[in-house]
Amino acid sequence: ADDVAGPALDLAEQLGDEMLLEEVFSGDLGLAARSSERSRIAWLGAKAAWRQGELSTALAALTMVEDKSAVFPQAQLLKGVVLSQQGRASDALAPMLTASSLAAAAGDTELVILSDLNAARVYYAMGDGAAGDGDGPRAAGNFARASEYYARVPRNSQHWPQAQFERAWAHYRLQDMGGALGYTQPHISPFFDDWYFPEAEMLRIYSLFLLCKFPSAS
Repeated sequence: ADDVAGPALDLAEQLGDEMLLEEVFSGDLGLAARSSERSRIAWLGAKAAWRQGELSTALAALTMVEDKSAVFPQAQLLKGVVLSQQGRASDALAPMLTASSLAAAAGDTELVILSDLNAARVYYAMGDGAAGDGDGPRAAGNFARASEYYARVPRNSQHWPQAQFERAWAHYRLQDMGGALGYTQPHISPFFDDWYFPEAEMLRIYSLFLLCKFPSAS
């Protein structure tokens, strides 16, 4: 058959659950399909490989996603995530920024938020020494850039609490204890009791201790 994958993709799209096909495609990226479906097959196969921890396989599959494909922005974000998980923070940044730019042009707000959030994490990793920055000026610059990208996550996003918590850590690493306390203040507010961020309390203790506010830390 000239097109085995096409009908399956169409049916999965109608059902709203393409995840059903991820493992199928990850095991056979060369499945007979129309040329227009190749990128979607590679994208779904890459996601399955990534979930299974097969990072090199995921990267290889992502190279098959064409830049004109509708799934190219998502593929670029996943590429950045995979590279980051491989400890290649410097390499991970470019595809994440590409994903953010393309998503913004397409009006995909959620993908923009996810791309910016993950770009912030990459900047944090670079500041943490993943790119050989140590604790010097470049490290400080990367932590500051991380904070900038965390700030791009809007207040009405479901990812905002996590972004604020991680942003607080960036300010802690910048030795800005006031910032660390400020960005974790919502997490201990009675208005947000349904959030579960016990680590935020630990970060506040560290910050208060370094500010010599020992009674409050105790």
